[in-house]
Amino acid sequence: IGDFNFNDTAFEQTNIKLTGAERFYMASDGYQDQLGGKNYKRYSKRRLIDEIKSIKDLDAQTQESILKENLKAHMKDNFQTDDVSVLGFQIKLNNYE
Repeated sequence: IGDFNFNDTAFEQTNIKLTGAERFYMASDGYQDQLGGKNYKRYSKRRLIDEIKSIKDLDAQTQESILKENLKAHMKDNFQTDDVSVLGFQIKLNNYE
């Protein structure tokens, strides 16, 4: 979370009812904002979300490889313009009630 004035930033709490097989993903804006492609445009938030949806059922190492390769292909020879962080984790609960 980036903000220059945390004192004025409002955060809200969200409760999520777990079903026992949740997957969560968090990413910095660096991935989606990276410039590249034919027209030197941003990767885009929508494209990143769609990409994560398409790989979410694969193992973690494969997901990482796909995310890295797709960003590398998008960037081509362009310099990285921001930090790029993506975190994914899964919660599996046995005998969840």
